[in-house]
Amino acid sequence: MNKNNLLKYLILLIIIPQILYSGEPGDEIPGEIKEVEKKVELEVLDKETIDTKTIEKLIEKSLEPKTTTVDLPKNRLTHMFGQAFLEKINNQNIKIIKNCQPLSNVEKCYVVDPKKKSKHFNTYYFYTNIDNKVNAIIAFDKKKLTDVSKCKEKMDEWVVFLENFDLKKTTSENKNLSVIYSDKPQQKPLEIFSNCYSESFRDVESSFILKFFKQA
Repeated sequence: MNKNNLLKYLILLIIIPQILYSGEPGDEIPGEIKEVEKKVELEVLDKETIDTKTIEKLIEKSLEPKTTTVDLPKNRLTHMFGQAFLEKINNQNIKIIKNCQPLSNVEKCYVVDPKKKSKHFNTYYFYTNIDNKVNAIIAFDKKKLTDVSKCKEKMDEWVVFLENFDLKKTTSENKNLSVIYSDKPQQKPLEIFSNCYSESFRDVESSFILKFFKQA
């Protein structure tokens, strides 16, 4: 392998991860568990059969002047854990495990296993309204809380994540161990509650909980 090709391959090693993992803020939820990890097969780069023209194009692309950053309006938070609010349960992304206690006698609740989930929680409840559309999501950790500081670290990650969206922090108590968000006065507002306290909510027992309530 000559020096020119070696240099190209080394530069490509830097470029490829950027291409694979680039994305807009908010694309990944805090502590996201990925079913399939994208990996670059490094041994392929040792072969002379790589298309050198493709490598050169990637290098040229990486050297192009970057566009000026513009502060765009933030988007509303419209979905969570692969499920859109006020839509029927997405059976391609969500596996229903069993029923749980609903919010009212005309609604339903399901314990689910979403494809897009966070290692911060081990249980997910999706609530549906009379039209069978998801109007509330609760993610929580059934494990007994032994270290509040670790829960606080998780909470801080979610605070940073939620800053990507058009939300207002309406309440923050006890050094951010309890936080409430809202996107009022938007139509069909979304309310978000999160805390690091031991909490009982209907049939939910949690030490770290994140609740989303969408008004129809």
